Amino acid sequence: SRTNNHHSISLLEFLFSLADPGKLRAVGKPLRGPGPFTIYRGVGGHGKARHVRGYSWTGSLGVAGWFADRCAMFGLKDPAVYGAVIPASCVLAYLADGRKEDEYLVQLPDDVRPERVPESAWRPALEKHNAEREAADERERTEREHAECERRAARTPAQKKAEAAEKARHTAHCKKLNKQLDAYRREGHTFEEEHAFVRSLRWKPS
Repeated sequence: SRTNNHHSISLLEFLFSLADPGKLRAVGKPLRGPGPFTIYRGVGGHGKARHVRGYSWTGSLGVAGWFADRCAMFGLKDPAVYGAVIPASCVLAYLADGRKEDEYLVQLPDDVRPERVPESAWRPALEKHNAEREAADERERTEREHAECERRAARTPAQKKAEAAEKARHTAHCKKLNKQLDAYRREGHTFEEEHAFVRSLRWKPS
């Protein structure tokens, strides 16, 4: 699902050939069944930049569309989604992480040729994916805010007093830092010296 522009495919093939298949598979999650699996990859650009037969794929058409759309945002021409059907033996690792990208690390055999998915198919899937992602982000924000409200409501008077004192100390520190930084800048120091000075004044919570 990602476009790799940092390492050549031949180098990745060599590195994966050195890896222990069992240990590599164990790094990820168990596969969702025995296969075969339908996978997708979002790409963009031409020539070496396109990497249609790369290693990172996804089981989600919407996620692949997101990567294709992202390629367009970075100026890569002809963004597209490709699909393929593979047996479980081609999966090096299944990386179903918290980002919910349903990612498969795949080594495509020579006889599997990815086919381009029409934009009329992946564009609606992308829109659905974006809507679901925004809804999930909103739920997480609401849950965090609710948890923070509960935490604040459960504070004891002593905890409230301590937090207020810490906030006042932090505000005073920021004002002092700004005055010191303004004075330091007027002395004509280099950027590196100024950066080191700011680091020395970093806030240290009590």
